[in-house]
Amino acid sequence: MTVYTPFKLCCILSGIVLLYVCATSSNHNVLILLPVVIPSSSLSSKKKTAFLLLQDFRMCRIRPEPVIGEPWVEMATMARHGLPPVDYQCSGKPYHQFAGLLEDLILTESSSSLSLWGKRDTLVPLSNNNSTTNNGRTILFMGNSHTRQTVQALLCQYQDQIVSYQTLSEPGAFVVEMQHNLTIYAACNSPFVASKSWYKTLEQRIVKRPLATGVDAIVLGHFNTAQESVKTNYGQMMMQQHYNNNTGANFPKAPTMDTVAAMYTGPVIWVGMYAQRNLPFHQQAVDYTLRNHHLSRSNLRAVYARRYIDKLIAAQLHEHEQANNKKKLAVEECSIDGRTAVGTCDTDPTGTRFRDGHRCTGSRGGHPDLIAWDVVEALHNVLS
Repeated sequence: MTVYTPFKLCCILSGIVLLYVCATSSNHNVLILLPVVIPSSSLSSKKKTAFLLLQDFRMCRIRPEPVIGEPWVEMATMARHGLPPVDYQCSGKPYHQFAGLLEDLILTESSSSLSLWGKRDTLVPLSNNNSTTNNGRTILFMGNSHTRQTVQALLCQYQDQIVSYQTLSEPGAFVVEMQHNLTIYAACNSPFVASKSWYKTLEQRIVKRPLATGVDAIVLGHFNTAQESVKTNYGQMMMQQHYNNNTGANFPKAPTMDTVAAMYTGPVIWVGMYAQRNLPFHQQAVDYTLRNHHLSRSNLRAVYARRYIDKLIAAQLHEHEQANNKKKLAVEECSIDGRTAVGTCDTDPTGTRFRDGHRCTGSRGGHPDLIAWDVVEALHNVLS
C-alpha cells in the first residue's frame, strides 16, 4: 500500500484561495503537489476568512482524500511509527455536507480571540512556563471503541509530536511516546476490564507501574456490557477470556467512574460514547463528579461526547424551520460502522445505528476532533 506524507500550504493569490497538499510517496521518492484551487467567484470573503481560520486548528484531516469503497488511508507520519489507520473514515456528499456544519460550529464555539480550544501546542501542560518538557508525565486512556476514536483523534492531531508506538501483549492495549517527555497508554476494548482484579491487571500487564505514583491522569470511557457486546468481536473475545479464565473474567462487571475514582486518587476525566444510548452512563458520571466535587475531590471531570452533536441537531432544526421545511439530508449525527473501507455518513434517522454508531472522520475532520479538544482542555485544567 502506498502511504503519503501530507503537508499543507495555504495562501491567497490574485483573489484565489490556494490549498496545496504535498504528498511524498512511500513506494517512490516522488513529491506530488496536489493543488485545490478555490476561485474567488465560488467563495465569499467571509468564507475565505473562515477557510483560513480553520487551518489554525489541530484537526485530524485525512490526507489524501479518502475514496468511498477503498481501504482506509494510512497517513505516513503515523504509519512511519507503526500506528494503524484512523478508524471510520468517510467521504462523499453527506460527509462534506456534515463537515460544513461542523466547521461553522467550530468557528462559533471558538469565537473568543483568547480561546486555545483546538489550538494548544501540547496535549498536556508543560511542567512550568519556562520549560520545553514535562517531568515524565503519563496519561492512561481506557474504554471501548468510542474511547479509541477519541484517542486516535488526539494522536492524529498531535502526530508531529509522536516519537514511538508499541502494541502491548494485552489485546487492545498500546503505548505511545510523545515529545515533551509524555507517555500515553491506551487500553480500548481490552479484556482486562472484566477481570475481578482489573486494577492489578492494569498495573502489572499494561502500564507496568503503580497507578497511584506512575500515572498522572486517567481518561475513562464507557466499557461495553454483555448485552451491548452480543454478536461482536469484542463479545467473542471476552467470552473466550471467561472460559479460559486467563484474567478471572466476569464479563458483566467493568470499571465505572465511581469504582475508578475510589481506587485511584489522581485526576479522572470521564468521556463517554458518541452514542445516544450512553446518556444514562454519562449522567451517572456527571452526578458522581458533581457530588464529590463538594467533598474535596476537585480533580474529577466529565466530558459530554454528544455535546456538539446536540448543538448541530439544534442548528439543523432551526435551519429546517427557516427553509420552510425543505427536506435536507440528515447528516448531523454523521455516524458509520464500516470496519475497513471508506464510507459516508448514515442519513437514515430511522436506522438503529444512526444515533448509536461510531463517528465519521475524513479530509475535514469529524466529531471526535472536538471531543479530543475538550479532553485536552480538561487535562490542562487538572494538571496545571
